[in-house]
Amino acid sequence: MSVNVIKKILKPTITSPFKDNLFVNKNILITGWGTGLGKQIAKTYLNLGESVTIASRKEEVLKKACDELGNNRIDYHVLD
Repeated sequence: MSVNVIKKILKPTITSPFKDNLFVNKNILITGWGTGLGKQIAKTYLNLGESVTIASRKEEVLKKACDELGNNRIDYHVLD
């Protein structure tokens, strides 16, 4: 297989396979949050209608993430 074929096969999906608002009126807590994968998980759940609480040791990181995601259904708590 050529590299181009492999890249096309392994191209990551950007959208969720679940329908929008699947989790309306549900809540999720993501701990050890920070950045990267946790942020993408939070974004996905927000798109599915869920309320999200993120938790980490660094308040500045949490505030920035909430601002970037810009959704009124996301909150954060500083935990150690």
